[in-house]
Amino acid sequence: MSKIIGLIGGASGRDLTKQLHEKGYRVALVAGKNGELGTDIADYVLTIDLQNVDTIRSFFHDLNVKHLILGTGHRYAFKLAEELEKDGITPNVNVKASLIAKVKNDYRDLICEKGI
Repeated sequence: MSKIIGLIGGASGRDLTKQLHEKGYRVALVAGKNGELGTDIADYVLTIDLQNVDTIRSFFHDLNVKHLILGTGHRYAFKLAEELEKDGITPNVNVKASLIAKVKNDYRDLICEKGI
C-alpha cells in the first residue's frame, strides 16, 4: 500500500497531485472551494474552509497522513499547517519562517535586527 501525502490545494493542486501520483503516493487533498484544481484526480478530497482545523485534522488522521505539502500561499493554509505540525504532521516548509516572511513589515524588522 502506498503512503498518503496530505496536500493543501490551490493553483498548483492538480500539478502537485499528478507529481505525487507519478512518485507512487496517494493524495489526500484539502480544497478551499468546490472545483479547485486537483479535486478531480486526488485519491481523497475534503472541500472545506481552511479555518476548520479540527475537521481537517480528523480527515488527515483518519487517513494516517504524516506529511503535508502546501500548494497555496494563503495565510489560512500556513496557520492550518502550524496546527497540524503540532499534531505530528510534517509540512514541506518551515511554517514559522514562512509566516514571518509573509508579513513584510515583520520580515523587514527581523532582517534589520540581524544586520542584513
